Amino acid sequence: NSRYNPTPKQLVKSMTDIRKRYPEAREFSTWNEASLNKRPEMVARWWKALSKSCPKCTVLGVDLLDVGDVSGWARRFVKAAGRAPKVWGLHNYVGMNRRSTRSTLKLMKAVRGKFWLTETGGIVRRNNGSKIVLPTGVPHAAAVTKFILGPMLKAGGSRIERVYLYHWTPGPTWDSAFVGPNNETRPSLTAL
Repeated sequence: NSRYNPTPKQLVKSMTDIRKRYPEAREFSTWNEASLNKRPEMVARWWKALSKSCPKCTVLGVDLLDVGDVSGWARRFVKAAGRAPKVWGLHNYVGMNRRSTRSTLKLMKAVRGKFWLTETGGIVRRNNGSKIVLPTGVPHAAAVTKFILGPMLKAGGSRIERVYLYHWTPGPTWDSAFVGPNNETRPSLTAL
């Protein structure tokens, strides 16, 4: 929700509450896909507060989506924060489903830090109202999985620390599942 903007204090309280209930939780993201509808200066304040409240935690600067001027957004975040986070989260669906490393590498060149591809993968079906046209299909998703685990990891080198492939059960708006609706194994699972 683009209108919901908690205070840093509210976010710290939420993270503290989570850690009280799940003390083993030590990895957090400041905000999901904030580059879509949040000001980087505000998200930088959130990140600094969360990082300060748990120095032993890994707090991703933010989870970014590879659309628009995400590199410019990230540079503004760094300027506002006064430093780059150690780790960024990235949802690089656009680049990966076009089998292009360009947008990811442009972002990596723009800012320091490691990257976790926190949501990525081949899309089987997409009907979410987005104006961005991407290829889809079962064979396509397998080719994208191979691309991520091959050329993308090679191009990103040691700066890409983790990859989380997004397995979303087939539904009316999104399908990136490794197993189909009738429990059939898809080629993307074999590629994985």
